Amino acid sequence: MPVDRVQDLLQRLNQTFIPPLEAVVVVPEYVRKIAANGCVLLAREVVENEDVGLLAFYANRRADGVAYVTSLGVIPEYYGVSVGHKLLAAAKQISRERGFRRMALRVASANGRAVHFYAKHGFTPSAKGEKDGMLEMVADL
Repeated sequence: MPVDRVQDLLQRLNQTFIPPLEAVVVVPEYVRKIAANGCVLLAREVVENEDVGLLAFYANRRADGVAYVTSLGVIPEYYGVSVGHKLLAAAKQISRERGFRRMALRVASANGRAVHFYAKHGFTPSAKGEKDGMLEMVADL
């Protein structure tokens, strides 16, 4: 995993997360944790040769059969051109290939755009529902 590219992109995406990513994690430590235990997919815009989207997820706990999305972010100028859709589709495919049956995530309830995006891609609120402003959502793979 290109750790420096992931860290740079997360820094650029920081304010697009609700709440901002740096309010929740120390980005360099978070990147090290993902690098050690997770998977990261990057979307790269070829003309400008820059990373424009990222999806980080864990597909390493086979016992419960649930892969977990920890971050999905897209540079705002690339909203609406399927970057997030393609990243999520790829993460679901990788998770299925590894034998996972479901995918889960937590999203800020106040982030209506993200909640709608995930719902459009088959995620529904889990039995855990909402806690502390965060909504857990799950999807069958």
